[in-house]
Amino acid sequence: MKEGLAVELVCKSCNRVRIIDAAPLERLARLKVWPLNLVMLSNFFRCTICRQKLCSMRASLEEPNSPPIGPATQAEFQALKRRYRG
Repeated sequence: MKEGLAVELVCKSCNRVRIIDAAPLERLARLKVWPLNLVMLSNFFRCTICRQKLCSMRASLEEPNSPPIGPATQAEFQALKRRYRG
C-alpha cells in the first residue's frame, strides 16, 4: 500500500467521520482474511460512538485523525498473527 493513503470511515447512523491510515488497515485485513474491497470491508467495522455497523468507506488523501488500528509494532503484529494462524 502506498504511503500517505488513508481511508475515511463515515457512520451512516450518527455521521461520525474517522480517517485512518490505510497501511495498518490493509495488514489487519490480510491477517484476518477479510476482503480488501472497501465496500465489503466496511461490514466489519462498528462506530465507536453509536455502536452501529452502518459505515461507508472510501479512499482519502487527508491526514489520519484517529489512533492507529491494529498492532502498533512488528512484534505485536507477529503475536497477533500467531494467535490467528497458530
